[in-house]
Amino acid sequence: MTKKYELACLVSPMSDEKSILEIQSSITNKIEAGKGRIITQKSDVAKRSFGYEIKGYTDGYLISFVFEIEPNGLINIEKELKEKKEILRYLLAFKKDIKFDKREIPTFKPEQKPTQKVELKEIDKKIEEILSE
Repeated sequence: MTKKYELACLVSPMSDEKSILEIQSSITNKIEAGKGRIITQKSDVAKRSFGYEIKGYTDGYLISFVFEIEPNGLINIEKELKEKKEILRYLLAFKKDIKFDKREIPTFKPEQKPTQKVELKEIDKKIEEILSE
């Protein structure tokens, strides 16, 4: 039974556009060779700054995929990711399908207190008391 996975890879900033496209196509080929199918693939590859240094780099390119494959097909994909020296880090995660609860969500409604009319004279009297203290 196929399962849905998400793959995110950080690629070295020294890589050019051609090598990034080669990495994407080699990952796609490994997924398809494992009888999987790509659901989405991030096509615009932009340079991202890292929160901390990774293998001597402070920025790099992010590529990501969402795909379905048999769990035993992941072995070849991970092997491919480890062999590529341009890939600084990768994260391969199981992606759960989100099921929305159709029940109505209770909302908080503050109680309405009955308003009382207050005379202007009473307000003035209260102000005088406060100021005289």
